[in-house]
Amino acid sequence: MNRFQTLARWTRTAAWGYLFLYLNVNINNWSLLPEWVGWVLLYFAVRGLKEEQPKLALLEKFAAALGLWALLEWIPALELPAWTAPASLALSLMGMYFHFQFLTELSQIARRYEDSFTRPGLAGGLLTARTWVVVLQTAVIVIGFLLPANLEMAGFLALPMLLVGVVFCIYIVVLLFRLSGQLRAMTPEDP
Repeated sequence: MNRFQTLARWTRTAAWGYLFLYLNVNINNWSLLPEWVGWVLLYFAVRGLKEEQPKLALLEKFAAALGLWALLEWIPALELPAWTAPASLALSLMGMYFHFQFLTELSQIARRYEDSFTRPGLAGGLLTARTWVVVLQTAVIVIGFLLPANLEMAGFLALPMLLVGVVFCIYIVVLLFRLSGQLRAMTPEDP
């Protein structure tokens, strides 16, 4: 497997990770696409891509911690007590940092090889997605932690943010699959 196939593989793994993070399919309150699987996939993507982008190594522990927390939240018999709310806030901020840095590093990979791509513009698209993900996550954190007393107002704001979040989730996944395809099509002779 050449360098570009390896990059394509781990970028595709990241795309699947984002699908598991943001796509929630439940049957009888049991998630068929658990968030913790997304974090595991992103953890492996970080490990696989860190040789190309060394700064990604900073995100390994973040992905592991976020995956463990998501697993604890997923286990039906384990109901997390109310006193874990500060930890939840800290992990939400950690997740926001993870997405910001991860998508930034992927955009740098895309920019490095963009001259050889048949469809340029992936680097800019990833940076746009990164910015909007951070804006949306900030809004969710603010609504979740500052407006719990006003449930009507929080509910009113949640629906538009959810719809925009779904659009950007799809956008990120499409960009990552497209980046994977562009990398897979490259040959070792390419720059």
